[in-house]
Amino acid sequence: MYNRFLYLVRNTHKYTLRVEDYARALDISTKTLTRILSKYTNRTTKVYLDEFLLIKIKRYLLDEGLTLQEIANRVDFDEITNLIKFFKKFEKRTPSEFKKATYLLNDS
Repeated sequence: MYNRFLYLVRNTHKYTLRVEDYARALDISTKTLTRILSKYTNRTTKVYLDEFLLIKIKRYLLDEGLTLQEIANRVDFDEITNLIKFFKKFEKRTPSEFKKATYLLNDS
């Protein structure tokens, strides 16, 4: 079940997908899904999904010059501002600040 969940996340994850959506796709309850995830990752399903999405956004930010709008579209945010708020919640800086800091580190 854990491997099926990972497959679903890696191949379909978007911001709009919720824990309930994955549980339904796997034909299990959200509680069961969270219990499985906790066993293997020590994280709740929601935390795992947020972390996965954050990594995906970071990869897009460092990719070949994608705009924030293009990234928002790829991860299914309806507004760029929601993408920025989501990113800032976890990184304590905006996507642009992250990208700039990363480039400065790579130039050193």
